[in-house]
Amino acid sequence: MNVERTAWDRKSARLRNVVFMTVCLSCFLVSGNLLAESPAAAAVEGQPLAANVKRLISALDYLGAPLPAPLVQKLNTACDQR
Repeated sequence: MNVERTAWDRKSARLRNVVFMTVCLSCFLVSGNLLAESPAAAAVEGQPLAANVKRLISALDYLGAPLPAPLVQKLNTACDQR
């Protein structure tokens, strides 16, 4: 009985070591991907972006939570320049 338990304990310890090493290796590999540079922002055409900004301004006005007037003026100017 004692011999069986010892063999089982060794197998269990070996399995724990394998699981621990697998988790450590996985964390190491994932951390390398997280530290990589993020991709550069993609260029967006002006017209769809401007249309979305104008829709957002209108929606916020409709919902009763308008943006401050100076910000709306700046956004409209930026939309018209695109």
